[in-house]
Amino acid sequence: MTIFAEIASLEPGATLVWNGRDIKVEQRLDLLDDSSKVRLTASAPTSLNELRRAGEASAFALWASADKTAVKKADSTKVSTPRYEEAVERVRLALEDAVRSHLVSDVPLGAFLSGGLDSSIVVALMRKATSGPIRTCSLVFEERDYSEGAYAREVADAVGSEHYERVITADEAASRLDEVFRAMDQPTSDGVNTYFVSETARQAGLTVALSGLGGDELFGGYPCTFRDAPALARTLEFTSKVPGAAALARATVDAMTNPRRWGNISAALDRPASLASAYVARRSVFSPAEVQTLLSDEVLEAAGGFDPVAHVVARTGSGGDQFSWLSRAELRSYTHHQLLRDTDVMSMAHSLEVRVPLLDDRLVRLVLGLPESVKREGSGPKPLLIAGAGDLLPARVRSRRDKHGFTLPFDRWLKTTLRSHFEDLFRSEASAGGSMCRPAGVRSLWDDYLAGGVHWSRPWAVAAFLRWCQEHQPPTS
Repeated sequence: MTIFAEIASLEPGATLVWNGRDIKVEQRLDLLDDSSKVRLTASAPTSLNELRRAGEASAFALWASADKTAVKKADSTKVSTPRYEEAVERVRLALEDAVRSHLVSDVPLGAFLSGGLDSSIVVALMRKATSGPIRTCSLVFEERDYSEGAYAREVADAVGSEHYERVITADEAASRLDEVFRAMDQPTSDGVNTYFVSETARQAGLTVALSGLGGDELFGGYPCTFRDAPALARTLEFTSKVPGAAALARATVDAMTNPRRWGNISAALDRPASLASAYVARRSVFSPAEVQTLLSDEVLEAAGGFDPVAHVVARTGSGGDQFSWLSRAELRSYTHHQLLRDTDVMSMAHSLEVRVPLLDDRLVRLVLGLPESVKREGSGPKPLLIAGAGDLLPARVRSRRDKHGFTLPFDRWLKTTLRSHFEDLFRSEASAGGSMCRPAGVRSLWDDYLAGGVHWSRPWAVAAFLRWCQEHQPPTS
């Protein structure tokens, strides 16, 4: 999928083979293949080689439906069972193997360290795999409530890394946004953070950096996906079965004082109830109605009635439990279309190679094949990841319950330092319209944001699209 007509991009993990006549695309890991379900036994593997042999012999054999039991007390505290213990051990060994295999390099190698669980675990596993020097890099901000620098420093101290911390200010971001937009080969609302941390890594002397990308998607770190989407799916199913319930819910949503906040829910009520519809409602930045107000007729016609729910279903399949389905949806849409692409583009703008051990194919197969009960055992974010490697982290990092996300303080900056820049972009008839967008819709969105009616990600996404168009759209004759 690309923004350019009749041009497709090669997907992550794929190889294109041309024999002089024909083109063939080979996919290394097929996430739609349901043969990866794991059968857990009473005895856990005791070594990495044993884990590999078991996986290769059985292709991570089918998990029997009768075995889908995970005992929990009424108070939801964890009760360990042999099968749960085995799952944790397999995940631990697979994590160690994934990180170790990604350390092979003949050039300086280090890691991004945001202070979040995923990057912290990757760095901790690096230390377990090597006694040599480790270099880590992080971004911090003057806006303390957006900065995870304290957690990153604690992890860096624990593993003894040579830590490079860079303060990104609103003024620096404003002065360099043009070069960030020029680095984009396609419009995206993400990637600015990777642009700056990749530059920091190069300044630290690194040529290769490991990233924690993939942990949220594989182990269930997004509340909007792994908690809210199933809840919304149940609500949609209920309203579809009770006469008049869907109409009443839609009327309630339409009567809200700020319909932009509820547009995706309203759209979901108009579609057949499904987990895919709920996922799209919780994941989409804009509702279908908003898209109609923002994009020009020319662009809408070129999109050809794109159906996001059908797209997600086609890429994700329909098998497996809810947790695994949602992981596949994240991996095959958000991760493929945005995170991996943006990471590649923004890191290569600084000639930095970024590796993602948490997306190692053997680890992905293992975790996707585990039953939902195992992945939800325990409390807090990503409990299986914490159970598998959390003991390597400082206690304060391991016990974190807040989730910042690796992002810049755009909500503050758009209303202060960056405001004049974006005011010009949204108010100008030429830049806010052109042949791609409807100027009135763009300006209305900006006004709603300034009034506190919408999340910063919406105007930022439109701004990134407009700036990309300015940089890359060919001149009209």
